[in-house]
Amino acid sequence: MLQAYVLVEFDIDVTDVQERVRAHSLGMCKQTLIGSAASGELILHLDAEDGSNLNGAMVDLASQIEGVKRLTMLRADRTH
Repeated sequence: MLQAYVLVEFDIDVTDVQERVRAHSLGMCKQTLIGSAASGELILHLDAEDGSNLNGAMVDLASQIEGVKRLTMLRADRTH
């Protein structure tokens, strides 16, 4: 099991990015919104079975949600 914290930077001119990120299914990766800023940033906590699921979730967030500009993985830890 992998846990990661991800910074999501988004275009503040695109409406409802936060809600679309929250509602978007990431397959085998569970997401929890940790916080947001008016400057167009979200912090997500992701739980994934393995590295390929985590990587797939990051690619999905970046490519499937309008307004997402950049993702930065802040921290990743393997759990038991």
